[in-house]
This record gives sequence, C-alpha cells and structure tokens, in this order.
Amino acid sequence: MPLKEAHSVSDSGWTKQGIAFLWFTKSFLPNISSDRPQLLILDGHDSHNFVELLDVAVANKIHIVELPAHTSNWLQPCDRTVFGPLKKAYRKACENLISNFPGTLVSKVSFCGLMKQAWSESVTVNNIKSGFRACGIYPYDPNIVPTEAYIPNSLYMPSESHQKSENILNNIDKLTSLSNDHCEIEEFMEYPSNPTNEEEVDFSISALANQR
Repeated sequence: MPLKEAHSVSDSGWTKQGIAFLWFTKSFLPNISSDRPQLLILDGHDSHNFVELLDVAVANKIHIVELPAHTSNWLQPCDRTVFGPLKKAYRKACENLISNFPGTLVSKVSFCGLMKQAWSESVTVNNIKSGFRACGIYPYDPNIVPTEAYIPNSLYMPSESHQKSENILNNIDKLTSLSNDHCEIEEFMEYPSNPTNEEEVDFSISALANQR
C-alpha cells in the first residue's frame, strides 16, 4: 500500500469511533500542511462525531463541517468521483486474478495486493480534485446542486387519495366550527345516501361549507 498510511480492522467489519480516531491522528494530521486553520468535511456517521476526536480537532485548529443527512451523493467528493472508480478497479483486479489463476479465491491474504492495485488506479489526484469540483466545494459553486435535488422523495409526498381524504376532513371541521345548528349537517348526511366516490362527498361538504 502507499506510504504514510494507517491500517486497522474492526470485529464487525464496519468503521467505528476508534478507527476514525486512528485515521484522524495517524493519517490525516500527519499528512496535511502546517497551515492553520484547516477544514475537514465529513458525513454524519456516528463514528465521526464524538468528544475525543473533536477535542483533538480543536487543539489542532481543524474545523469540522458535517454534511446534512442524505446529501453525500451530491456533497461528498469521494462519493462523486472516487468510490465508484475504486470499486470498479477492485472488481476488475479480482476478475483478473480469478481469470489468470482459475480456482483461486479472494482471501485476506490476497486482498491487500488487489486493493493496492485498485487504489493506485482510482484514488488519484485528478479524481479527488474532480470530486471537490463536482460538489461545488472548490472552486466554490453554491449552484452546482440542481434544483431537482431539493424535491422531497415521492415516498414522503401525500398520495392523491390521501389528499382527498384530508380535504374531506378539513371541510367537516369547517362545518362543525361554523355553527352549532346540526340541522343542515344532518340533512347533508342523508343525501346522497349512497355516495359513489370520494369526489361526491368532498364536493357536497365543500358546497355546504361555502354556503356559510
């Protein structure tokens, strides 16, 4: 692997606070320039957000900016231009190994060599710079994220039928708040006796409410 790197493992295979702290103190700090202050942009993973790491950052005049949730696909440079090529290069290295040596399995022993090859092909200065440019971080461009990125996910947008039900409930609330006289409401509730759809109910309640 390239020089000036720190390596660690976790029992679960996922990053943890201890690994993040090791990276920050043994890899990040020794490899940045002596100019201060410095800016470090991180996603909001729990492993990045704990007192010990923040204390060391403050002591070394490192300003940490945490990306908003669910925005890394637009605002994290590595997500934009590094991780994709890295995965592709690693997959290619594994395929070449298996193709050249049939029956070979990718193991912990062969992993480091495969990752070194993939890393050198993908984690390049040009790819990293492209990531910062694509996110509008440097050069700074606040308009780099398109308007459609701010549209709520359709999963959280009310459906048409749900909206109609809301309209009916709102009109009923309007009726009950306008008058204590229940005669008109009772008359309405008797007609139509068998409404065929939500639109008839919604329209009738709206018409009665508007008469007020």
